[in-house]
Amino acid sequence: EASPDLIVLTGDIFMEANTTYVDETFNFFDSFNIPFAYTYGNHDLQGVYDVNYIAKRVMDAKNSVYIDYLDDNLFGQANYYINLKKNGEVKYRLYVIDSNNYHRASYYFDYDVIHEEQLEHVKDIARNEGIVPSLAFFHIPLEEYNDAYKLHEESGFDPSIGRGENREKDNLAYCGYKETEAFEILKSVGVKGIFVGHDHINYTDILYQDVVLSYGVKSTPEIYHDDDLIGYKLITLNSSDNSSFGLDNISTVAKSV
Repeated sequence: EASPDLIVLTGDIFMEANTTYVDETFNFFDSFNIPFAYTYGNHDLQGVYDVNYIAKRVMDAKNSVYIDYLDDNLFGQANYYINLKKNGEVKYRLYVIDSNNYHRASYYFDYDVIHEEQLEHVKDIARNEGIVPSLAFFHIPLEEYNDAYKLHEESGFDPSIGRGENREKDNLAYCGYKETEAFEILKSVGVKGIFVGHDHINYTDILYQDVVLSYGVKSTPEIYHDDDLIGYKLITLNSSDNSSFGLDNISTVAKSV
C-alpha cells in the first residue's frame, strides 16, 4: 500500500525455525521487487540451521541490500551501511547494526548490546565517508529509550516531544545488560533517528537530545501482541531537506494508529 523505496527488517523474523521457513520468508520479501535490508534480533539464530545460513540466504536474495562481511572480525553479523544519494550526493546514510542476542551473566542470560568494536566501525565509516544526516536500525533498544519515556511522562505526554506509549511491564524498554556509549556515538556521526524492534507492545516515537527514538510496529500476531498494534512503521525522508523526516504507523487493523 505504501510502495516504499526500501524495506528494513529489524530482527526477530525467526524463532525456532528451519531452513524452509527462512527460504520462504526471503522469497516472500523478494516477491515485492523492492530493495530490503535486514538485521538480527535476539531470536533469529535460535533455529535449525547453521549460524551463517541466514546471512548467506539473504545475500542471495535478488532485492536484498544486506551485506555480511564474513571476514571483518567484527562482532555480530550485520555491520553495514547504505548511502542514499541524489544527483551523486549522499543525502542520508542508514546504519544497519546487529545488537546481538544474549549476554551470559553468572547463572542467567540477559540481552546483549552493540559491542565497542562495532561502534568503532561506525565511527570509521563516518571518518572515511563523511558525516551526513543518518538513521540507525537495530533490534534491542538502548537505555536512552527509558530515559526518553520518563521525560515524556513527566511532560504530560507533550505531543511536541513524542507520541505513542510503552505498554510493556512498568512501561519499560527492555534494553541490553549494560549502558554503552552507543547513543552518543551514533549522535556524533549524524544519526537523527534510531529504529528498533524487540518490545512487542511499545510503540513510541520520542525526540530525545535531538534524536528521534522510535519503535517499529510489530508486524505479525505471533507470540504476545496487542491486536491494535499490528502493522508497520513508515519513514518518509525529505528529499529537499535532509535534516527532517516524517513518521507514520501503518496499521493492518485500522488505517491509522
